[in-house]
Amino acid sequence: MKKIYYYILGFVFAVVFVVILLLSLKQSAISNYLLVSFYTNQISIFDPNSNKVVGNIDLGNSYVTRKILRYNDFAYVITTHQIILISSNGSVKKIVNINETVADAMIKDGKLYAVGLTQAPGIPCNSPEIAQAFKTYIITFDPSSLSELSKVEFDQKRTDGFTILNDNFFLSSFFESKIYQVYEGKIVKEIQLQEKSYPSQVLSFGNEIIVIGRAQIFSVPFDLSTQNTLLNESICDYYSKAFIYNNKLYATCFTGNKTIVYDLIQNKLIKQINTTLPFYVWGFKDKIFVTSAVAKKLYTIDPNTNEVIAVADFEQPARVIG
Repeated sequence: MKKIYYYILGFVFAVVFVVILLLSLKQSAISNYLLVSFYTNQISIFDPNSNKVVGNIDLGNSYVTRKILRYNDFAYVITTHQIILISSNGSVKKIVNINETVADAMIKDGKLYAVGLTQAPGIPCNSPEIAQAFKTYIITFDPSSLSELSKVEFDQKRTDGFTILNDNFFLSSFFESKIYQVYEGKIVKEIQLQEKSYPSQVLSFGNEIIVIGRAQIFSVPFDLSTQNTLLNESICDYYSKAFIYNNKLYATCFTGNKTIVYDLIQNKLIKQINTTLPFYVWGFKDKIFVTSAVAKKLYTIDPNTNEVIAVADFEQPARVIG
């Protein structure tokens, strides 16, 4: 009888141990942490609760990080010429090299899309012909295997950002100050924005496209019929990045030392948050995070109050987060 009792007791302890172990592993998964990139081949694992770095990921021979995406329990570090798959325990699982230069990427409806450009050789960046020196591409990947599913190219376009809405791609053309609508691999429509607005990022909100230009932020309807200026150079003369969270647009104003909060429902500016030379902005775990590469800082913003609630200092310039 005692033996049966000890067997049962041992089994209970074993089950409890396994449950604790699984909970511990779940807590240590990178899905619980913000990933911070630098100008190096290292990604830091940042704990928003303690406001501290709890680990690092060595990417090996990598390029400059463009974006960090999440899908299921995995992270995807998008560099200028790579997609690096990070497993849930923080190790590099797979690296796919891309010949073209990646400008932007996103995961939607179970597919990973990378958009970017190739530049014709021999044409300097300050040449009048620079706008015609590029080809833009859209590559579709399977997020699980990172195998390439399809690829589409366009002549004489340069894009720095894109979004997807109703199965249509909306690409920004930086030098042309245009937005192109692409459906089933073909350009079906375009809109000319204000001259020299230099759109670099495109977001979707409802049935509208939010376009981040150098000194203006526009909203454009799905049919590209018109443009409405939400924020202009009187608010900021150099927008870096933007992120939409809970119907609010968070845009970093690099030269103005502030992160701007704009209510997209009420169509009004509601806050300007002091942040030193802010660069990148991203939402994670019900918080907004802003990096300052120059100041080597990471700001944590409470979206309920739009106040800075924590500031972390780094030894290196903090750049893209995700």
